[in-house]
Amino acid sequence: LEEKDQAIATLSAELEQRNYDIEALKENVQQLNTQVADLEENVQSKEEELTKQTDKMNEAYVFIGTKKELKEAGLAEGGTLFKKLKVDATNIDKKVFQKVDIRQVTEIPIDSKNPKLLSPAPADSYRIARDGNSSTLIITNPERFWSVSNFLIIQQ
Repeated sequence: LEEKDQAIATLSAELEQRNYDIEALKENVQQLNTQVADLEENVQSKEEELTKQTDKMNEAYVFIGTKKELKEAGLAEGGTLFKKLKVDATNIDKKVFQKVDIRQVTEIPIDSKNPKLLSPAPADSYRIARDGNSSTLIITNPERFWSVSNFLIIQQ
């Protein structure tokens, strides 16, 4: 009987120790789960920030208008008999432009049969296809086309 009491006492002590170990492991798992959740939140935050920065890097602005509309928007000056129409880059206001994503825009329809590109762009990075009374600016090399400026100004 005494041996059984000792065995029961030993087993009870072992059980108590194991219960303590289990509780410690549960706490450890809970701490690890909290760390994982924090890391996931941090990764998600970084991904959102990266997406915003990528979108910002790939945004461009397009304005298509007549000589009069260009002047009214403060984007051009001159255009008289003796003075050639010039782009005025000092007063560029993004509000008058249409925002585009350069990763997605490869063609821009223009309601004019003889449009003029007023903003700088490498000549070998685009072409203008004419069809009756309208035209389409076809960007053949987007990376090169948008490398000079993120503002595209076209006179109809």
